[in-house]
Amino acid sequence: MTKPDFPFLTAYDPPGTSEGPLDPVGLYQIADQLAVRLVPGVRERMQRIRFLTAIAVGTRVLEDIKATTLSTDSAPFLAWEWLVIESFVRAAGTDGVAAGVAGVQVVRRAVDKYGYVDAASYLKTPRVFGFHGVYKRLAVHLGIIDIHLQPREGAERLIAAWAADYPHGGETAALQLIERWARAVKRCVGATAQRTMPQFAKADWDALAEAFDPDDIRVREKHVLKQMLLQTGERALGALPSMWNLIRLADEDALDAQLLDTLRNSVPEYRALLSAIQEYELFARSLQDAFDVMRLVASESGTISVDELSSNEPFKKIVTALPSQFASTERALTDIGSDLAAQAALFTSRFSKFGERLAPQAFARTLVDHHVHIQQQKSAGGKRSWFDRLDDSRFFLRTMYHLKDWKPAPGTYLHDYRAAPIIRFRKDLA
Repeated sequence: MTKPDFPFLTAYDPPGTSEGPLDPVGLYQIADQLAVRLVPGVRERMQRIRFLTAIAVGTRVLEDIKATTLSTDSAPFLAWEWLVIESFVRAAGTDGVAAGVAGVQVVRRAVDKYGYVDAASYLKTPRVFGFHGVYKRLAVHLGIIDIHLQPREGAERLIAAWAADYPHGGETAALQLIERWARAVKRCVGATAQRTMPQFAKADWDALAEAFDPDDIRVREKHVLKQMLLQTGERALGALPSMWNLIRLADEDALDAQLLDTLRNSVPEYRALLSAIQEYELFARSLQDAFDVMRLVASESGTISVDELSSNEPFKKIVTALPSQFASTERALTDIGSDLAAQAALFTSRFSKFGERLAPQAFARTLVDHHVHIQQQKSAGGKRSWFDRLDDSRFFLRTMYHLKDWKPAPGTYLHDYRAAPIIRFRKDLA
């Protein structure tokens, strides 16, 4: 009986078998550092600027509350976060929740199933994916909080503007709400099983949701937030003010490539950085496209022979262009300056193999080996490769990574360079 020439499940399941579905060829890290250099403090997962206000007001809510026996996943600031997100869910009913609210789906499931939120039912890594986790860098950069989530001068400005804008009684009513929310957090953290148990009526949930509704920022608060985003000096957000001025509200679907190309031609101080981003994206798009072409070909039968790729015109075109793209990118990254020397060195060490001229067959083997290495580096135990090697010339593509279609996308960027969050911020503050 002939043995099957494809992988099959055995009783032994070795380490490194968890999935790694993102960034299969290791391109994200350098792109993210370039974006940080361009717009420090802003991250791609940021969507709604009003979470800065929720963080600022939270410092006042929590100022007299100390952690007791709480685990690190249910600290007082997270109890405040649970309450805010739960309020959005409870106040929304069947009408939905404002777009861009982190954690809302898991909170909706928890409320529907248990009637409360706790550490077990909230996000697995709330310090990264909750709204404190997502917006902390920006809040620290703008002087709203310090790295320990303690208030700084920006928090007082923002709280004062928010309270003065409060539509149901102004500052006095807003401060009364803060006292009520502080009592609710104390009940959460003081319980044997820490969870949301605020003893709120429907009107209380509605008031909390209204206070931080991302779609309902009022005049004074908008003014302070906009001042913070567009300020100069040590707290300036790099190219954000220039990008802000180039964005029209109708451009919400604009590509980073279009915005950054306009910026490169209009703001000389960012020209070297933006040229490096442009070169890196040309390289990144090509390498990702080569990987996706291999997936597309392999998806037809589940396996791929490197010989098949020698006659694949899109693949051959990419292989031919990559060495010169590598050289241009390496040169552009080196020209930026010493503060990104580590990223230039990482680019050279990680991708230099693609700076060599290779035949399509050799390139395919090299790309799969590179992918396997990237997956192994993603965690202590490694992540599974999308491709399994059958022999020296054939690979099996695991079913969950089959690709139904692929089209070249010249002139587009593979990565985010903060156009999306800036466009979203500007729309919220319009």
